[in-house]
Amino acid sequence: MTYNFADNSADNVLFNMLVELYSTQYVLAKMEDLVQRLDPGRSFLKHYPALAKNLSDNALQIANECKEELVGEMGIWLGSHTLDGFSTMILGEGEHEGISAVGDDGIVILGGNFTYPLKDRVLTVFLIQNEGFVDSLFDAVYDTYDEYDNKYGTSKSEFDSYDINKKVEWAKDYIDDIYSEWTGMYSWLEAFDEYSFQETLRFVVETDVYGAWKEHWGGAIEKAEHDISNAYKRLNSAGTLNELYIAINVALQAEHVHGSMGGNLNISTEQLDELSNLDTNALDEWIEDKLGLKEASWLSSSDIVMLVSEGVLSSSFTVYSCR
Repeated sequence: MTYNFADNSADNVLFNMLVELYSTQYVLAKMEDLVQRLDPGRSFLKHYPALAKNLSDNALQIANECKEELVGEMGIWLGSHTLDGFSTMILGEGEHEGISAVGDDGIVILGGNFTYPLKDRVLTVFLIQNEGFVDSLFDAVYDTYDEYDNKYGTSKSEFDSYDINKKVEWAKDYIDDIYSEWTGMYSWLEAFDEYSFQETLRFVVETDVYGAWKEHWGGAIEKAEHDISNAYKRLNSAGTLNELYIAINVALQAEHVHGSMGGNLNISTEQLDELSNLDTNALDEWIEDKLGLKEASWLSSSDIVMLVSEGVLSSSFTVYSCR
């Protein structure tokens, strides 16, 4: 049997499942507490074990669905924070294929306002490593333009007198002029197999970009990695409903604390607050109906007083209507 405590009004499927799970957990805990304190001889309590089992089975199914979603998102986040994972994320490889973090201008943009001029840096490193490529590029360009000196303002004799830094400066100006966008420059340089542009690119990402990114976050990234790793391990090993419920809470706490570093759950702070402060009026009415608590004649005077104080029954129920 399926119970629908959530109204499923949110676009986020995970959030709707979490509302259902938290609501079911509230109902289970409230019913168990009430049943323990009511007269066990009441006939309307006889169907409670079956009702509780159905609720628990339903909650366990939802909790496992939430677990699958959360473990997947946290796994992606943790994977992208290893050196190899970071590279695949930046370069749009593997599970990130087609979703490169490098913009058309060659700037890496990540969460937390982190940016890095990858195009400029990788081009500089590549050209310094391959002076022969720079010389060949100059000769090719020089031979192409009859009025080279007028177009680029550098004679061959002058170029030959340059040290490597001046040569690189010239080559960067020329390449930036021809390939202003990252993808164009990337495809062009990648075609020169003998110069291993891909190796240079990966080296720059794994040293310069990764190092700058770690420095940008400072101690916050280590704290996030520690908390999310622990939440990930706990959730992975959880099996019972209680274990899952606690582990999901820990995972959501990590998301709440670390924000965009906590994964791509797309759950807002307002929604997390809503989970922590569920409107239980409708849930209390549901309990009241399922346990037959609306039938005041079935309850003792002490039962009525206790249930009214708990907020399960309204104060309109009067003691004189009870036997």
